Amino acid sequence: LDIPLLLEGRKAGRGSGAALPFDEVVVVYADEKTQVERIMVRDGLSNDDARARVRAQMPIDEKRAMADVAIDNSGAWEETEREVRELYARWTRQR
Repeated sequence: LDIPLLLEGRKAGRGSGAALPFDEVVVVYADEKTQVERIMVRDGLSNDDARARVRAQMPIDEKRAMADVAIDNSGAWEETEREVRELYARWTRQR
């Protein structure tokens, strides 16, 4: 499932984050600089507006601490894909 506010819900104790049990929670993250750059391109926002949007969210370090698995999406697509494939391989071996 892709639940953007899952961890915020867990922290607040309400919503699907608090109610639904999961075997593992995966956070795919990027550093703030990369997040801001991507938001600016995707949404056409100024640097200040994009930065404000990022800072209005739960800090990524807090999300990473709450996750079972954290995948770094700050760099090259190939590195992110490698991490995802390794996770998928681990999950399919466990079955």
